[in-house]
Amino acid sequence: MSAAVEVRRLLHTNYNCHDLESLERWYTGLFGTRAVMRARADASDGVAFGLRMPTAYDATFLYDHRGARRTSSLELVRWRTPPTIGHPYTDPWDRGIHSLAYTVPDIGQAARDAERLGGTVLRRGEDWLLLRDPEGVWVEACAAPGEPEQIHIRVTVDDLNISAAWWYRLGWATGAGPRVPGTEIWRSEEHTSELQSHHD
Repeated sequence: MSAAVEVRRLLHTNYNCHDLESLERWYTGLFGTRAVMRARADASDGVAFGLRMPTAYDATFLYDHRGARRTSSLELVRWRTPPTIGHPYTDPWDRGIHSLAYTVPDIGQAARDAERLGGTVLRRGEDWLLLRDPEGVWVEACAAPGEPEQIHIRVTVDDLNISAAWWYRLGWATGAGPRVPGTEIWRSEEHTSELQSHHD
């Protein structure tokens, strides 16, 4: 019997996008990320993605100040063959990965930078922001001292116990990290139209 394997971190969060350069400027300018690696493929086997065809893409891996092997990267992928299609979630109650979250030292400055770089401030609290990046994907920002850091991804699930158990089997555990805005950043279902109106 082989030894159990523990997952210690996510290597990356995949983000299929249209304008890779615009997004790189936004995440770099707002959260101080930097491109540690770039990749280009012109005839890659698409089987791993369920595609029985060659694929072509450009990718950039963005890390916060901690760098590779110390935190997860944001992998921006612009598909050329087949081209990126679809649109971000418009309903926060849809099942799936909804947002990344980063810390920022100054909420006011982060709000100004987010809009200056082409994003949108959807909602603001004393120590948090709910943003949309230039392609309309939700991003959370929480106030914390020091350099900006990626702190979590937010996933909407049908059954929290079943989903959590799956992650626990990989070796994850419930942590006690920085306080993360919850109900105040993502309002009740009756406010869904407010979020959607910013995207339409």
